[in-house]
This record gives sequence, structure tokens and C-alpha cells, in this order.
Amino acid sequence: MARIDLGFELDSAVISGQAALVQELLSNLIHNSIEHAGGGAKITVKTYVLGDTPILEVEDDGIGIGEEERDKVLQRFFRGRLAKGNGSGLGLAIVDEIARIHNARVVLSTPVKWQGLVVRIVFKNASTIGTITNTIKY
Repeated sequence: MARIDLGFELDSAVISGQAALVQELLSNLIHNSIEHAGGGAKITVKTYVLGDTPILEVEDDGIGIGEEERDKVLQRFFRGRLAKGNGSGLGLAIVDEIARIHNARVVLSTPVKWQGLVVRIVFKNASTIGTITNTIKY
């Protein structure tokens, strides 16, 4: 049993977009964290607004992705040298494509608190079509 600690810190973050695609983006991010952070991992999904910019983050305490590979993992079929699991290298490429469709960008970083990975989706600005929290169906 993997014993993953999956938590949510969800503030209202209104975005304009296609709910099914945003759900696919989030599903890929959570799946990647579970697959690559490994058993006993702590994963946190966050939504918030910084200024007028809606943000979606998925943070884990796994092995992370080295700075030198962060641009490459957004390309199709690229797997980091420390990647675990049986992935094909498409997950983050799909996330990046969905983000671009929504006029958003993907930012990868290391959490301040520990090792691991933070995938931050930075949307352009707030709108009235829907909220990120309404697309989460877990």
C-alpha cells in the first residue's frame, strides 16, 4: 500500500476555461505526483489568487526534477533521469499544452520546505466562467 497523504488547500480562484481540460490537467498533475513521489509521499493541491492572478499548484515531497531538466520535461516523451514508474513522458507535456490553451503558463520549482516538486499553473486573470474548485471531482 502506497500510503499517500493527499491534501487540498483550496481558496476560490476563478478562471476562464474548459472544465474538462482543466480537470485533465489536474488529474495528470496528481497522477504524476503519486507515480513519481512514491510511497509515503505528501502531495498538496492548492488554489489561490495572487493579486488578480489565479494559481493552481500541486506540490509533493518526492525526488523532484533538477533545474537542468525542467524545460525538457514539458516536451513530449522526455522523462527525467530520476523518473520513477512506467510513464511515457507525456504527462507534463499534456499539462503544458492545456495550460497554453488557457493562456496560462507552467512553472516548475522546488518547494521551500523540502525536496520535491511544485508545479504551478499561472493563469492570466480572473473571469466569470467557472472556478478551479468546481472542476475537482475526487
